[in-house]
Amino acid sequence: MKGTKRSFQEIAEEEKRKLKAVCGHHSYGIHQLFPQPSKYITMLREPVDRVISSYYFLRDFKGYEYVKEMTLEQFVQTHPEAQNLQTFLLSGLPPEKSLKKAKENLKNCKVVGLTERFDESVFLIKQELQWTNLGYKRLNVTQKRLIKQELPLSTICLIEKYNQLDIELYKLAKQL
Repeated sequence: MKGTKRSFQEIAEEEKRKLKAVCGHHSYGIHQLFPQPSKYITMLREPVDRVISSYYFLRDFKGYEYVKEMTLEQFVQTHPEAQNLQTFLLSGLPPEKSLKKAKENLKNCKVVGLTERFDESVFLIKQELQWTNLGYKRLNVTQKRLIKQELPLSTICLIEKYNQLDIELYKLAKQL
């Protein structure tokens, strides 16, 4: 099962019981698909940087070739990946109801990591799960992309406008 990509509905109940961990970009609530008790661990990213990174990553990702035809500003205004995605994944709810639920769910996570403090976050995960060896490699790192400081202030403000919920959630994550 390690390293495979299958729908959770395809996994037999007996196989689900044997799983020790599930990782990836999953919405809060995935624990309902498994019979054993679950612990949540999450990693959040500074929202403006997350949107910029997402834009440049998706431009070269199979199935998202159309993003190459968009400006970053168009991406922010029209693409769901660019609008409060972290809040949605932690709540599973529409925007008008999502922030409160996302904050509740965030507080229920055993570890709240920050990508900007990745090594420290991995250390906390190792402690929480009592894992002795948790090595990792940096993957999906987009080489050719602008960084926040290279963008016009108007673009930064646009990203912030479309990610107010994620900004609020990220503030809580930093406190936790």
